[in-house]
Amino acid sequence: MTDASPAAESPLPALLARLIAEGRHHAYAAAHSKTEELARVHEGAVSEAYNAAVYVADLIATGRMRHPGYDVAAEAEAAAKRVAASLSVDPAERGEAISDAIYGATAEPAPQKHIGGNAEDCPGCDGTNPPYPFICPGLAM
Repeated sequence: MTDASPAAESPLPALLARLIAEGRHHAYAAAHSKTEELARVHEGAVSEAYNAAVYVADLIATGRMRHPGYDVAAEAEAAAKRVAASLSVDPAERGEAISDAIYGATAEPAPQKHIGGNAEDCPGCDGTNPPYPFICPGLAM
């Protein structure tokens, strides 16, 4: 029996095995596809699984990426940290958060500007419950 807890074990070997299994599945599907178009879709998935497996294998072997072209941009790392910090139990919500990170959604919506006038019509006053007479303070807020 070892002293290391299961939580201390690296998930990278399991991830590598999963990526290889995904790649093998899509390679088989590409070879046995009934249409050329479907075969190309599966070949694209094989390519992605291969690239991800190479990335993970390099992390396992060296603890870092060997290829300078794989450096992660600061914005991508920040997006990954936002996703990791708030992982949802719901797979659809996790997928949505990853899609937002990939396609450029920000972690927080841009602040709404105050437009003055009736606070009920002001996006900046939404949810703030200003005091009577419910007039938006405009840019002073």
